[in-house]
Amino acid sequence: MVLTFKARIEKIEHQTPKAKVFELKIPDNVNFTYETGQFAMLSIDDFLGPDGSPIKRPYSIASSPLQNGHLEFCISWAHEGGFSDRIHNCEEGDFVNVEGPFGQFLLKPITDDITFIAAGSGIAPLMAMIRTLFIQNTTKNVWLFFGFRYPEDFIYEKELTELAQKRKNFHLTTSISTADAVEWSGERGRINLIFPKYIQNANLRDFYLCGPIPMIQASIKVLLDMGADKSKIYKEEW
Repeated sequence: MVLTFKARIEKIEHQTPKAKVFELKIPDNVNFTYETGQFAMLSIDDFLGPDGSPIKRPYSIASSPLQNGHLEFCISWAHEGGFSDRIHNCEEGDFVNVEGPFGQFLLKPITDDITFIAAGSGIAPLMAMIRTLFIQNTTKNVWLFFGFRYPEDFIYEKELTELAQKRKNFHLTTSISTADAVEWSGERGRINLIFPKYIQNANLRDFYLCGPIPMIQASIKVLLDMGADKSKIYKEEW
């Protein structure tokens, strides 16, 4: 059921120079339920469109439904005077309008090992899925291939690297796409050029992809060439 309510910003965390994580408290009198991978429409009362109504923008919910009581959104600053600019100027204690949940990019019942492929802020719904899997103590192998431009653009770096250290069945590979001479110990190049080096038996995996349309299209082509089952490739693109 779609609900609309006001949520208080409980915590704002600077993840990268361009991305912040906003933790919103679900009011005690609101029974908001959602599935892993869904998104919500966010708006702010004083950020209005030409018709005088609040401008709404969709953002994936990065928290797991098993993390009760709050919603987490990872929002990159677009520097275009739009909603992302406005919410980046919010402070803890401010209120945001939440409408949702929406979307069919959902974590399916687990039968095979799982591979996540993300670029940039496309990590958000995949974080919800990864968190859900490990809260449930999955015994399946979980891979994350995460691409971003510069080393400082590594969203959720601390949480993901710690998870990879603590969970033997979580395998993390990151890659930067810039050609600049920067110090970096991970992979270099577009993420669709990286994961083929690591994936074996693509036909025996579930794949979840999230990011810009060109990355998604290029990655799906590579996966199909590797023998992945098209019916087991799930995607969210923009």
